[in-house]
Amino acid sequence: MPLDKKSNKQIVLLWASIITLALCVDYALYSLASSIALFSLVDKIVFGSLGIAVWGIGVFFLLVRMGYNLELHLVRGDYETALAVGLLATVTALAISVVLVILGFVGIVAIAPISLVVLSLSLLFSSEFFGMKLVPFSFRLVCVAFVIGLIIAAAGFLA
Repeated sequence: MPLDKKSNKQIVLLWASIITLALCVDYALYSLASSIALFSLVDKIVFGSLGIAVWGIGVFFLLVRMGYNLELHLVRGDYETALAVGLLATVTALAISVVLVILGFVGIVAIAPISLVVLSLSLLFSSEFFGMKLVPFSFRLVCVAFVIGLIIAAAGFLA
């Protein structure tokens, strides 16, 4: 469905999802880069306690939205029961792993795989979860991720 035919609430939810997903992508890229010691300046900002909390809140927002949409599709009978239960189990496992990262039981290196799984689920089911086709959704995601990445990098160099 094109953006001009959606209500204001749907547009706000869509952009909030795109921004939080772009934030997850940026955190995954910075996590991978810091694990091979490329960006030591950005580590202070991205992986401080506030940065991990921002990442966790963003991932939880996406997981809640995915879980809600999965339940709606399961009730309507759009998905096979086994597929829907498997996706709900995946979303639940991701939520548990986010809590483990936030509490410090799992290292920061786990941010990258968690973010990439959330990204892949979002791209695979973009039309069902967000009501957009894959190409426009991906284009918006890449643009927003680029802008957020520039902001994080600029903040890292200014600190």
